[in-house]
Amino acid sequence: MPYINISDLSLGQIISGAGSLIFAILSIILGLRILINYFTVKRKEFISVGLSWIFLSSAWWGGGFCFLSILLFQYAFEQQLYLFLAITFIPFALISWTYSVYNLFLKDTLGLKKDTLLYVFIICCLIYWGLIIILLFYDYNLVGSYVIFQTRPALLAAIFDLIAIVFALITGLIFASQSMRADDKTLVWKGRFLSTGFILFTIGTFLEVLLTLNPIGLVIVRIILITSAIAYFLGFLLPTPLEKKLIKED
Repeated sequence: MPYINISDLSLGQIISGAGSLIFAILSIILGLRILINYFTVKRKEFISVGLSWIFLSSAWWGGGFCFLSILLFQYAFEQQLYLFLAITFIPFALISWTYSVYNLFLKDTLGLKKDTLLYVFIICCLIYWGLIIILLFYDYNLVGSYVIFQTRPALLAAIFDLIAIVFALITGLIFASQSMRADDKTLVWKGRFLSTGFILFTIGTFLEVLLTLNPIGLVIVRIILITSAIAYFLGFLLPTPLEKKLIKED
């Protein structure tokens, strides 16, 4: 079993692991807060919207919870567990978000009467998820690899992750733009926050994947990701005091 002391980690690794943990926990809390709002408004979309961000942040679960495990137990996750946490929940993020946008605006936009398109999309995501699970047990190198706190998806997972990010960005911006065209200033501000959240999340994700970051770069990227989570939350649940202040100053 791979035991590692926190003192064995470099400054960059500590920042990466701690930042991943903060982002993961914050995303789970904010996602649950959106989800719980279902019991107030009785709209199922709040459940799927909350789950969307929780699962979307799962790409950082491996690094974040591995860092927590090292901090508490001096135990670093093995490859299979790390990759399971970092990769296998992304399909559920795509399913949750697709369900959300489909019911919030896509169905009316496309003039669809049946949910066939949604079901086909969900089935494709589940097939991919099943394939990833099989590959994890057959040969996890076909799923990806990692240097501590840094996941490197294999080709199949990388393509799916890219599709998920681009799809979420495009549909999120379309949804946000509809809100920003509304007469209701509250909806306008929610649209602004939502678009900011998706743009920052996409920027932070690509910076982390494409660049080899030094400690300062890691801090900046984690701040971008944390800000994206807060903006996403405000895009759906804008606290009344902040809402009144923004509308007054607008």
